[in-house]
Amino acid sequence: GVDESGNPLKTETGRQYEIGLHYDLPNSDSMLSIALFDIEKNNIATSSLSVPGAFVQTGQARSRGIEIGGQWELPGNFSAITSYTYLDTEITEDPLNKGNELPFAPRNMASAWLKYDFIGNVLEGLSVAGGVRYIGERYSDNANIYKMDAYTLFDAALIYQKNDFKAALTARNLFDTDYVSYCANSFLATQAP
Repeated sequence: GVDESGNPLKTETGRQYEIGLHYDLPNSDSMLSIALFDIEKNNIATSSLSVPGAFVQTGQARSRGIEIGGQWELPGNFSAITSYTYLDTEITEDPLNKGNELPFAPRNMASAWLKYDFIGNVLEGLSVAGGVRYIGERYSDNANIYKMDAYTLFDAALIYQKNDFKAALTARNLFDTDYVSYCANSFLATQAP
């Protein structure tokens, strides 16, 4: 890519530290995982708000957080998958935006998925599932001018699996929730009703 003056972008570099733990619960198909991370990136390219097709580079930014996830074997042919992420971002070197949060980086994200498997009857091989996803508030630009609202979506699936055959029918955003998932131009977004 190129910057707003047409010059080639500098190479993005970074470093990452991560430590984690994965634990399989005894006598169960359940497991729990947790990870702590610290990421530093240099020369991050984001879309220019004033020159279409060009980019602006941020000097340096860091992301720190924790991810917790689990797969759970539950009584009565039920199983679940859960996850939670806490993310703390900061632009650490930039003449205009130092101290701001990185765009499109929600502080909180969570999801849960519950599945029921029909076992030992005429419907064996069939599963029904439902899930929920939460994405927290996040900014759309380095200047942190426009904050996109948090949203929660619900999903469902009907799955059939027998031997080497698998078919699935999925439905995302079951309740047809209106939400902003991405905003490339904060000026235009603030003009929207």
